[in-house]
Parts: sequence; C-alpha cells; structure tokens
Amino acid sequence: MYCSECGQALVDKQAACPQCGRLASTSNAPRQAEHASPITGFQRKIRALAFCWLAYGALASIWLISTQTKISESLAGSTGTLMVVLAFYLLLEWLQALLGIAGAIGLLNLQGWGRVLSIIASVLALPSIFPFGAVIGAWGLVLLLKSKNAEEYRALTTSGA
Repeated sequence: MYCSECGQALVDKQAACPQCGRLASTSNAPRQAEHASPITGFQRKIRALAFCWLAYGALASIWLISTQTKISESLAGSTGTLMVVLAFYLLLEWLQALLGIAGAIGLLNLQGWGRVLSIIASVLALPSIFPFGAVIGAWGLVLLLKSKNAEEYRALTTSGA
C-alpha cells in the first residue's frame, strides 16, 4: 500500500503514514502515474503529425512510382524543357516524401534531427499539388516552429521521454 497523500510506501496494517501522518485507508493503491511520465498533449500532436507524414510519404511514393512509369512511357524519346521541368518536379516530390518519412521516424523517436527534417519536408510540401500535402506542411510548420513548442520539443529530446 502507498500513502494517498505523499506516495510513501506503507506496511500492511499500518495506521498512519510515517512521513506525512495521513491516516491509511484500505483503498490505497500504488501511485503508478507518478512513476511513469504521462504523454502530454504536445507529444500526442507530434505523434499525430509523424503518422500523417508516414501515411503521406507512403501514398506519395506510390503515386510517384505510377506517375514516373506513365510519364516515361508517354514521353519516351522526347527531349527539351518539358522533360527537365517534369524531372525537377518529380525529384522535389520524391525529396519531400522521403524527408517526410525520415522526419516522421525522428519525431516518433523524439530526435532533434527529426524535427529539422520535418520542417524541411513541410516547406517542400506547401506548393504541393496534393491538398493533403500542403495541409500537413502548414500544420507541421505551425507545430514545429512555434517557439513554445520548439522549447518543449527540445526538453523532450534531452529528457529522453
């Protein structure tokens, strides 16, 4: 049993807590919540952002593979500005998807580099043709660049939570 006031361990049948003097009750249970660090609202938001980046990165990768196949079949043998623009666009989309996935892994593990990669992926996602990508990008920037949140994330990475 544990004291409901201060959390001190009590011996069975002990009438009062030796530390704070509170009378022991029969309903005292271990205060496990004090020993485990609770997940904060900010940590939930970080996890939600990370899972959105993982889903978006996977869907974008599938779309990019199918698009590259279609483009290479339809524009086989052509050269010029259109091919350069399409290649550059696809490269940026691949970069955004892969950085988003890598950043999500870092965010889930509360790594400092995960925040940096997620910010870069968020910036790259803003001009995306996918509305979902632009929304995740804006949300990521707001969540990760807000000074209060940046400090809280730094505290989480140093505490090892």
